[in-house]
Amino acid sequence: MNASLSRQGHRLLQIGVALLLFSSFEGFAIPYLAAPRLGLSAHTLSGLEAVLLLALGLLWERLSLSVAASRVAFWLLIYSALAILAAT
Repeated sequence: MNASLSRQGHRLLQIGVALLLFSSFEGFAIPYLAAPRLGLSAHTLSGLEAVLLLALGLLWERLSLSVAASRVAFWLLIYSALAILAAT
C-alpha cells in the first residue's frame, strides 16, 4: 500500500467527522435562523456530505488510483463537498 493513499483516507475520515460534528451543532441553530427551512436544508446536506466523506475515507485504499490521480481526486472531493455547503 502506498503511504499517501492511507494518509488521504485518514484525512477524509477526519474531515468527515469534523463535518458531522458541524452538522450536529448546526442543528441547534435551526430554530433561531431567519429561514429555518433553509437551515434544515443545509443541516441535512452537511450530514449527507459527512457520511459520504466517511464512506470514501474507509474505501480510499481499495481504489486503484495512481498517486497523481489520487491527489487530484482527493482535493476535488474536498473542494466539491465544501463548495456545495458554502453555496447552500
